[in-house]
Amino acid sequence: MKAILTTIALLFITTLAISQDPPTLKKENLKGNVYHVIYTNYYYSENFGEPKEGERKFRREYYYDDLGRAVLFSLNDRYFWVRYNKEGNNTIASMLEFYSKKEFEDLEDFTKKSYTENRHFFHHRVITYNSDNIVTKYDVYDNINGSYKLLNRKTAKPIGNGVYECKLYGADGSTAVDYKETYNSKGQLTNLDNPKEYNQISTGDTYIEIPHAGIYKFNNKGQEISYEQQKKSGPKKYENVYNEHGDIIELYTSTINKGVASNKTLAVVYEDYQYDDKGNWIYRILSDGKKKYRIERRQIEYYNSTEELNTTINKVNTNFPIFSDH
Repeated sequence: MKAILTTIALLFITTLAISQDPPTLKKENLKGNVYHVIYTNYYYSENFGEPKEGERKFRREYYYDDLGRAVLFSLNDRYFWVRYNKEGNNTIASMLEFYSKKEFEDLEDFTKKSYTENRHFFHHRVITYNSDNIVTKYDVYDNINGSYKLLNRKTAKPIGNGVYECKLYGADGSTAVDYKETYNSKGQLTNLDNPKEYNQISTGDTYIEIPHAGIYKFNNKGQEISYEQQKKSGPKKYENVYNEHGDIIELYTSTINKGVASNKTLAVVYEDYQYDDKGNWIYRILSDGKKKYRIERRQIEYYNSTEELNTTINKVNTNFPIFSDH
């Protein structure tokens, strides 16, 4: 059970926080005028029967703009700075990615350090979203001796009824994978059809992560309620249960045999939620329904006016080194 919990928990952490697209308030189910979030994950411990934060597992930090899009965020040893531009009906996210050999105290500390001080440019990602907020092009560049080189590309071409023909290109410019994505009227991925046997589309030299192949279902609130693997060898179905705040409280797994799901098992539980006055969780415990594994906290800051927010974001951008585009 512990192995199952670890695998599924990591799957959801990856989905919610390590996506290579910039995070958004909507994806994180954050409500209100949020501009700054610090998310910390601790091993679970106890002190005379009371929950206690053990060793810190990881810490993540985000700054958001007035449209709820991340403009600066950190994920473990990765740091990202994003700027957004409109090109016709498309939105272009230009994202600089850095890595560090040491963990900075916070994002403000990171932005103030010199470029060469424990901080190194990693990749430049250019992501194109159409008017339905669907990624139609995703380029990854590397900076080699002062010039940008295209490493990988994903393209998605609409062919009707919410279906997109997609291609993932490798570092040599050749097609690595052909597949299809299907979206509903809300721009949510409902099906990823991959002709390969394996469940996740990936290649050894790609830096573009693709969602798991299979079928995704949503309720009328836009919440993902289930995911069924396309994988032919031992496929599984995952089902989510939400509370009145729209946060996951339970995750179940089932084994699929000849299209029928069975052996439904409670695998992950989020419990003991605590909320602030905006309805955003600030504390919860991760368990498998029997044993507790993690304590998770969020520190959330809100802005009172757009002017106040812009002043803060401009300060962040001023501290951050600006690089010319490719």
